[in-house]
Amino acid sequence: MTAVTFATVQQRGSEPVARRRGRPPAVTHASIADAVLAVGFFGLTYAAVGERLDVSLATLFRHVRGRDELSRLGLDLAVRRHPWPDVVGPWRSMLESWAVSAWTLWEQYPGAVVELSRGVLPPALGQLSGQVRDALVDAGFTPGNAVRAVDLVFGLVTDVRPTPGAADTDDGAGPRERFLGTLRVVLAGIEVELAPRCALADAS
Repeated sequence: MTAVTFATVQQRGSEPVARRRGRPPAVTHASIADAVLAVGFFGLTYAAVGERLDVSLATLFRHVRGRDELSRLGLDLAVRRHPWPDVVGPWRSMLESWAVSAWTLWEQYPGAVVELSRGVLPPALGQLSGQVRDALVDAGFTPGNAVRAVDLVFGLVTDVRPTPGAADTDDGAGPRERFLGTLRVVLAGIEVELAPRCALADAS
């Protein structure tokens, strides 16, 4: 396993809805997801997305039931668009590159990690985690320890949030530096507690 792939997930209400003359011919989950990312997660409302798409709230509601589903569509598109690194190389460098890539992604979309921490999880993120988990198993981790390692690393991304304008610490470290420092500690713990002994030599 090397390159990241995403399966297509069938969404409820994905059929196009006929539009009035002079307007776009259809509104789909894809166009809604685009609008969500354009509006942003902090300002995400039905009204804002409907205005962006130039459709009525009634039309939008026929496609997406609830703000969480709006958010999930946007998060899923963000994950699928992102240039993720391949799942190759020693487990530690692979996990580190993936964690940094995830942090960089959510830094681009303020408020996204707030949605994730509320439990709004897009299907693509589950597929992504599964591929990283499988790569760890291939590297010698037990399935259970692979799940724990993925949970620790990706959970850290939402715990040490990429918040725009966040203040530096007393030592001058900004949010990214704090994240990288904490990530090193987490990876060291994984190496001691979860990694297979045969993989310790490859970890660094």
